[in-house]
Amino acid sequence: MTNTLLSAFGARIGLSDLKFDATGVCQLRIDGLKLALYDNRALGCLTLLGELPMPAADTLRHDAWVRFVLAGQFGALHEQAPIVGLNPQTDALVAMRHLPPENLSLVRLTDAFAGFVEWLAAWSRESSAIEQSAFAAL
Repeated sequence: MTNTLLSAFGARIGLSDLKFDATGVCQLRIDGLKLALYDNRALGCLTLLGELPMPAADTLRHDAWVRFVLAGQFGALHEQAPIVGLNPQTDALVAMRHLPPENLSLVRLTDAFAGFVEWLAAWSRESSAIEQSAFAAL
């Protein structure tokens, strides 16, 4: 992805100073979400990244949480759903969505980014509901 497209995207969402750093990452925070766009040279694509909330260990219903995470991954079988992984360097749970370079335009990037943010919000709501039900069961 070029800095030109990133700059146009930033202008579209009201953040005119977006740039990739030396590692190809552009970090931003929107509505309390930690997000990044990654110029993924290894895969030849743009990767959207978003940090996900982790449940508090004392309210965690392990089986329900694992089921929630793994069932969500199965959605990628038939739709362009983000995948979820644990960042081994930070222990943060991270959602990722790869955008192939074919037909990557400002409109496509904007739409994909909006859908990604909506997906992150839905994840947070569902995750919170699991945590609340575990807390209520105590």
